[in-house]
Amino acid sequence: DNIYAILSTGVYYIKGEEILMDEKASNLLAKYGITNPKNIIIQGNLLFLSENNKALRIKINGFGDYKVEELKPLGIFNKKVERIYESPEIWFSIHDELYRYSRRKFEEFKQKFPKFLDFNVVVSKIVVGKDSVIFNGYYLDENGYPTYDILKAKDNWYFTHKENNLTFYVGATSYFNEELNEFQYKLEGSDEDWSPWQKSGKLELKNIPEGDYELIVRARNFMGVTQERKIMKFTVAPPWYRHPAAYVGYIALLGALVALIVHLNTRRLEARNKELQQLVDERTKEIRKQRDELEKTLMELQATQQQLIQSEKLAALGQLVAGVAHEINTPLGAINASATNLKTSLPQALKDLPDIVAKLNDDEVALLKKMIKITMDYESQLTSREERKLKRNLKSELEAEGIDGKYAADLVKVGLYDKWRDFLPLLKHSEAPNIIRVITTLGKVNVNLGNILLAVKKTQRIVSALKMYTYRSMDEEKVDLDIEQNIETVLTIYHNQLKQGVNVEVEVEPNLPKIKGYPDELNQVWTNIIHNAIQAMKGKGDLKIKIEKAGDNQIAVHITDSGPGIPPEIINKIFEPFFTTKGQGEGSGLGLSITRKIVEEKHGGKISVKSQPGETTFSVYLPIETTESVSS
Repeated sequence: DNIYAILSTGVYYIKGEEILMDEKASNLLAKYGITNPKNIIIQGNLLFLSENNKALRIKINGFGDYKVEELKPLGIFNKKVERIYESPEIWFSIHDELYRYSRRKFEEFKQKFPKFLDFNVVVSKIVVGKDSVIFNGYYLDENGYPTYDILKAKDNWYFTHKENNLTFYVGATSYFNEELNEFQYKLEGSDEDWSPWQKSGKLELKNIPEGDYELIVRARNFMGVTQERKIMKFTVAPPWYRHPAAYVGYIALLGALVALIVHLNTRRLEARNKELQQLVDERTKEIRKQRDELEKTLMELQATQQQLIQSEKLAALGQLVAGVAHEINTPLGAINASATNLKTSLPQALKDLPDIVAKLNDDEVALLKKMIKITMDYESQLTSREERKLKRNLKSELEAEGIDGKYAADLVKVGLYDKWRDFLPLLKHSEAPNIIRVITTLGKVNVNLGNILLAVKKTQRIVSALKMYTYRSMDEEKVDLDIEQNIETVLTIYHNQLKQGVNVEVEVEPNLPKIKGYPDELNQVWTNIIHNAIQAMKGKGDLKIKIEKAGDNQIAVHITDSGPGIPPEIINKIFEPFFTTKGQGEGSGLGLSITRKIVEEKHGGKISVKSQPGETTFSVYLPIETTESVSS
């Protein structure tokens, strides 16, 4: 009750204004090798299809409900069938000839001529690559007699990764209607299903990935009788760069590279620290000398003003050296600990792994490879609480399977807590304790490598911030700079002090333009304000930084701390030179005075302060200079 179209791409039917594929019918014809039938005859609810030497009788019991029978022998269908009729046996008309198909006679024929049922699959030649023949019909055994069985001649063949293209020439010793013989193959270790039937006995296997394989070939004669034979077992080796020894070399090279990076960075930081210390000592001597001169005459203040600005920054930088050193020592310690763990655990795992593999069969080795891959790819995102819960649940599940519950902790650590059932053959194996130990060790290797990479990134971030902080423009000309990045540099340098108890919140308006300025001197502005805020909060509180556009030609930076605030009677004096509320030796009284001069005189901006108990805000306004305004 429908219109169907049978094409080489499948079976289709019309539903309304749509043309849809009948998946079940398409798969059915593909199964029997009929893709473009030469003849289609309908008789009631019976459908007959023929193509070359294949013919099907399909009884349709309803939509999607088919009963299929393959009609044999197949030889007569080399001619075009013009009509099929069934009543009760099946009749065929082919031009001026009439045939009757009898199932009973077919079975009697097979019993009368058993030679058509008994035949062998033979191999005439095996070629590696384009022209390298490794088998040409037979081998001579140890007694000098020819043998045609490749498996007897050699248990397993070994091919390099470049020799992964094999061609097999096979045949069948069924010589009646020989042209109707068909072949198919399955490569155990790669294919789940058999290949389609083909007339040619030339089987080409191209680009075979590394692994262990066994080739099985089937032959089918004109009567549909099938014989099967295992042809060859062989192994394709991985390329050198995926060999286990290569991975060991990669890990060793990575360890050496990490050690070299740590060594070079350590030496660079040590040299930089010495330079900074020398600069601090030199500038400190100059400050003492200049202060003696300032006591004699106030008139010399203008001449030494610029020198004091630089000296103040260096003095502040000296206070940060210990914090920066502490920040760098932390990732260096993590790298050292992880490298030590790698040095002790990895050799033992590599030593035990071959012994374990030798005691496993091929399927168990495949499972072990899969287990190792999951372990090496795993990145834990679990909290301690989640880990404990998973361990408890997994222990109960393992014990219910008859497996020692002590494996639960290790399986959770390496990320197998939700996949362990896939590896039951290994967990129940006699080598299970050794397998778990090696997998756990490889998991620790993965964690240690991750720790090393994280520590190296953290060290690089600190060094980069320190480099930007200490940058000085040699020609003293304004340059394009990003205010957000400029402030982030100072926050990175102060990270050691901020992390102890200061909650930092930064809010930045999107798409802010760059400004023209002196990065070195603006670093000093943010350093002075942030340092004062930390001291006012005594190292604990909230620090909020907001960067936004003010009007059409200014960028505003608001820095707010949750300290006790500035008393109203002194708020108008805080920008005066040498005014300070700190104890003797804690401040020079020049920080905010220098800050105002940098903002207002050097950059043409403005600085203001608002304060009340629990909230003090310094606001800095900097002009957005265009190329035209700078030139004018």
